[in-house]
Amino acid sequence: MNEELLRILRLRRSELGLKQKDVAALMGIKCNTLSNWETGRTGLDLDTYVKLCGIYGLDAAGALDTAYGLKSDAPNPGEMQHLRTLRSLDDH
Repeated sequence: MNEELLRILRLRRSELGLKQKDVAALMGIKCNTLSNWETGRTGLDLDTYVKLCGIYGLDAAGALDTAYGLKSDAPNPGEMQHLRTLRSLDDH
């Protein structure tokens, strides 16, 4: 898994004041399983990633954007509506 994404997850857990054992208990897993995920020793599947983001109050897609540099300059739906309105105006 991407090191930056793992760093984001570890940092958020720490910011919340949660210990690995706290998160492991919430997820019903062993503490060393969470430790292995956080260090990248073992892989983290998408469902588990989303569950961790829920516990940490993280936007899963936003964290992926940050970690993988997926930010796009493409307009969002609100911006698209403004562009359509702008394009429909006459020259004056």
